[in-house]
Amino acid sequence: MSADGTPRIGVLRPAGASRNPVVALAEARVVRRELERRLGAVTLDLRAVEPAPEPWRPVAHADWPAGVDATIDVGPVVGVEAPRLAALLGRTIDPGAADVRRRMLTHLGVLPVERLDDAALASLLPEPQRPTDVWLVIAGAGDTSGLDPAVRALGGDPDEMAAVDAWFESAVDGLVIDTGPAIERLTARVDALTIELAAAHDAAARSERLAVDRIDELQQECEVLRERLARAQLDERSS
Repeated sequence: MSADGTPRIGVLRPAGASRNPVVALAEARVVRRELERRLGAVTLDLRAVEPAPEPWRPVAHADWPAGVDATIDVGPVVGVEAPRLAALLGRTIDPGAADVRRRMLTHLGVLPVERLDDAALASLLPEPQRPTDVWLVIAGAGDTSGLDPAVRALGGDPDEMAAVDAWFESAVDGLVIDTGPAIERLTARVDALTIELAAAHDAAARSERLAVDRIDELQQECEVLRERLARAQLDERSS
């Protein structure tokens, strides 16, 4: 678990997954939404075997999966012959925000689209493309048969969505959360907080001592000033 006690889930995006940046981003959004929907609050460590945009990070650059409480390999829902993970992208999109974006794309002349292929999509939506924009353009297109299948999946085919949903249910049911890493992280956090508390206590004690010393100095200065004032008044009366 993370420092706040939420499970830390490691998610692996295998080799052979689409290298299209908008697909990788859509998959990350879907993974977060679907795991949080089933498990509640979680912290995700998203790793990719092959280069992918943030929030995916290279699995080879870390001692992975050390430090996570459980791992999920999304290979069964990102392969060429598999149901596409990105098919559930629509669930991650706020309807109100989507409506605003749809009207904007219509105003810009991007929507509607009669026939959509990879070249047309690249022309309509220059890089970097947003998953929500791609989802809206696919939804507003008449013919999407010319699109890369991995990108076309963002449109949300009902059969594909049902298959991915079933996969998530099975994956979560079989998830075994190892409490060992969580205990180690929480113990380390408690130790760090204990050290911080001790340091803060020492700093407060030093500040208190300095304040007391300064009060003593000011009291002495006040006494000197009183004596000077008394002498001055005495001299004035004598003259």
